[in-house]
Amino acid sequence: MATLQKPTVLVLGASGQIGRFVVQQLDQTPGEVHIRVAARTPERCLALKQEGRDAVLLDLDQPSTFAAAFRGVDRVFLLTEYTVAMLVQSKTFVDAAKKKWLLIAETEGGPLFPLSASAADSISAVPAASILRAE
Repeated sequence: MATLQKPTVLVLGASGQIGRFVVQQLDQTPGEVHIRVAARTPERCLALKQEGRDAVLLDLDQPSTFAAAFRGVDRVFLLTEYTVAMLVQSKTFVDAAKKKWLLIAETEGGPLFPLSASAADSISAVPAASILRAE
C-alpha cells in the first residue's frame, strides 16, 4: 500500500503577528502538513533552523531566492507588509508561483493563499487586512 506524503506549506511572514498565528495553527495538526517558514535574512533563517524549523531564505525583493524556496512546496501562505512595494513584491511572487504550478487555482484549496495586513495587531487603531487576488 502506498503512503501519501504530507503537503508542504510555505509560510511567509512567520515571524509577525499573523504569520506566527498561521504557523501555530498548522502546528496543531502535525500529521496533516509539513510547515516550511520563509526568512528574509540568512541570520533569521539560521535562527529558525536552530529552533527546529524547516526554514528557507526568501526575500520578496530578490526573485532569485524564489526557486529554492519553492522546491518541494505544495501550498503557499503569502503575507506581505502593507507598503508601496507590496504590490510589486506580490505580483512578482505570484508570477513566479504561476510558473511553478502553471496555473493558480482560484477555487478553495488552491496552492496560494495571499494576505496583506496593515497594523493587524491588538493595539492598532486601524486593524486591516485585505485579500489580494492572484491575477
